[in-house]
Amino acid sequence: MVYGGTLNGHRIVTEQWVTRATQPNTSANEKAYGFQWWLNAGDDQLRFPDLPSEAFIANGNRQQIVMVVPSQESVILRLGWTEGSYPVNDRFREILSKLSDGKNYAPLASLPGLDGLLNRQVALGNKVYHHLG
Repeated sequence: MVYGGTLNGHRIVTEQWVTRATQPNTSANEKAYGFQWWLNAGDDQLRFPDLPSEAFIANGNRQQIVMVVPSQESVILRLGWTEGSYPVNDRFREILSKLSDGKNYAPLASLPGLDGLLNRQVALGNKVYHHLG
């Protein structure tokens, strides 16, 4: 999704599907929702006001999250478990800030099955975040 439906030069899903999945829908209900993705933009206000408007997320059980930010060629994955709410706006803003400052990038050791996909990581507190790109 971060590269418009392609991965390593191979089309995974059609451009039309990506466009429709990441555009606000025309229903009278939740407009900022498209094909299982919660869009940051589309309603009267941004879902996450401090994050890029084109960002979108898949939100799973107990706040497990995949956030895609095409303008920063970033995918952020949160596998944590939260019983209540989770500060997505604050935490992901901090992660994106660290990813964009360039200071904390480091080569990522080769991981079986992920060669070429994960190539940068950033430390934030006691956690390490990986950057696709």
